[in-house]
Amino acid sequence: MARVLLTWEYGLGIGYVDRLVQVAEALEREGHEPAFVLRDLVSTADFLRGRSWLVLQCPLSIGVLHPTQPSFSPGSYADLLAVNNFADEEQLFRLVAAWHVLFQALQPAAIVGEYAPVSALAAMGRVPYIAMGHGYILPPPDRAEFPIFNPALQRAAPQETLLETVRAVQRRLGGPEPASVP
Repeated sequence: MARVLLTWEYGLGIGYVDRLVQVAEALEREGHEPAFVLRDLVSTADFLRGRSWLVLQCPLSIGVLHPTQPSFSPGSYADLLAVNNFADEEQLFRLVAAWHVLFQALQPAAIVGEYAPVSALAAMGRVPYIAMGHGYILPPPDRAEFPIFNPALQRAAPQETLLETVRAVQRRLGGPEPASVP
């Protein structure tokens, strides 16, 4: 029996967890041990009540502009990443390092993440990772940059900044440096 970590970091509501629960149920039927590391333990508590799964709070930065605030209009997925610590090396480093501690404590054989880009970065080269989601939160991986879906909006940070930040964090933690952010 393998422990499989199911992660969710960004976005609101329980739709992300609903999909992860479907994966967890299938994993459990196959004899695996699902464990959750989630953005919001409060809103998902009723949904997960009565389950025997381990459920923990994910590493999360408090005080960062939330992408659903009316004053924020993302022009691309890169903008969402930028306002969620991917444009700040120290903040991203702290979050990735916290994920490493969780991975070390939980020893997952694999990770399934939905809208969980920091856990994906932390797992890179360390733990097999499956990213799931729709096109908005899982942009095409075969591009050098994220598609811009609203060119009229000002970028939160240049996409090159995100890549530089990710590479710097990976260097500090001894992980592989990606060729691109998507």
